[in-house]
Formats: sequence, C-alpha cells, structure tokens
Amino acid sequence: MGAITAAVHEKASFTLTFPDGTTKEVTLGEHASCCKGTVALPGRKHPVRHLLAVSQELHANGASGRTLLLRYRRTEAWATLVSFLGLPADPAWADNALGVVERKKRTDEINGIGCQPVLISVTTEEMLEWIGEGLRLQVVAFPAASGPTRWPEVSVPTVLQSIVPLLS
Repeated sequence: MGAITAAVHEKASFTLTFPDGTTKEVTLGEHASCCKGTVALPGRKHPVRHLLAVSQELHANGASGRTLLLRYRRTEAWATLVSFLGLPADPAWADNALGVVERKKRTDEINGIGCQPVLISVTTEEMLEWIGEGLRLQVVAFPAASGPTRWPEVSVPTVLQSIVPLLS
C-alpha cells in the first residue's frame, strides 16, 4: 500500500495485476488523490486494508464530457448522465438517448477490478441536441403530468457484492 501511495503521489507508473492474472502498466496522472482505510468483512478475524486511488479525471467525473460508470445498466447510466451533466430529463427517455450514444459509439469498456467499468463520452450540449431531436421526431415526449420526476432505485450493494469475493 505504501509503494502504490508513493507512486500515485509521485505521478509514477506501476504495474496493476488483475484477478485473471493479466497485468497493465498504469498511472493516475496529475493531481490524483489517495484514501486508505479498513473494511470489516463477516467471517474474517481482522479487517481488510484497502486503498482507493482516484485520478483527477475520475474525481471530476462528468465535468469534461467523459463519465465513468462501474457498470453499464441503461437505467443507471441514464440517471448518472442526467445528474452529472445537469440535464432536464425523464427516465422514459433512457432507451432513446442511450440508443443514440451507442449508435454513435460513445461508450468504451475500460479495465476494472470487481466491476465492468464503462467510459461514456458525451457533452451536455450533445445530449441536449439528441433529446431535442427525439422530441421533434416524437420518439420521446414530455411527461403528461407536471411534478417531480420519479427515478428507479439503484442498488449499490450489488456492485459492492462483486468486489467482496476479491478481498477473500
């Protein structure tokens, strides 16, 4: 943990070994940050030490037209994009809007441990243009009633459950 923390702060590269045994040389670039801690797991006598290292790009997730997700589920991806990009949107628009994102090949799978991360490259202006086009073509419509938008619940523990076996 100390060596990785030092590498992150020194902007050095280090070798990351994935659970399947493949390795990759990585660096987190300028202004990365680190947090260390412990996690108590059921059935373990001692807590597991962990290190979370985050690049400046991930810390500013969504701000530069690049949004990183731990996994790609349409309802979760749409809710995240709407939130990070500050979009006025409806959950019913997810299939149309993300269909445009997929057709334009704006999603890229990236390496992750205990997750299947995806990078979505789209700006607020682009997404607003695509939503407007969907409204003009009547592929999507404004909600019939005014009031708060109800978003589906997203279960964070399912993402965490995929990481726990890696710590055992």
